[in-house]
Amino acid sequence: MPYADAACRARVHSPAPPRVELERITEFSSERLVELAHLDRQAFGSAGLRVYELAVLAEAGIVLEARRAGGERVGGCQLIRVCDKPDMLWVVGIYVVPKWQNRGVGTSFMQALITKLPEFEASGLRLTVDRENTPAVRLYEHAGFLLVDEVDEFYGPGEDRLVMEWH
Repeated sequence: MPYADAACRARVHSPAPPRVELERITEFSSERLVELAHLDRQAFGSAGLRVYELAVLAEAGIVLEARRAGGERVGGCQLIRVCDKPDMLWVVGIYVVPKWQNRGVGTSFMQALITKLPEFEASGLRLTVDRENTPAVRLYEHAGFLLVDEVDEFYGPGEDRLVMEWH
């Protein structure tokens, strides 16, 4: 039976997104901290986390690496507990390594993160996203996040953010 159009053909033949496994990182060498800080800066520019911030997050929060089944790192994430809502984790940062972007990794990453919430005694996630970052907003909406607030200058002048939650 012929396909109706090229888009349909592409959907039928596109490979499944890579399976993503999350590993909590609790012990860091200085080399690993530098590497993770570099990846965070790649994703977030000057707003990316620095080595000492990652070290504190590793001790007081949750630092996760996302890896393909073969072991290759495809992303990372840092979480902290929301004081007034202890079952809610705040996503400090989440990123997919550039080489793996637009290949379904973000969707797999979000699914793996949501699946891991009970392990962290949490039932929800909260994050901010630049309202102009349409791919990220779509990813979060697809994962079930809802818009709960829009905050002008959340991180300072010109840094308007959407606040989204998943329950």
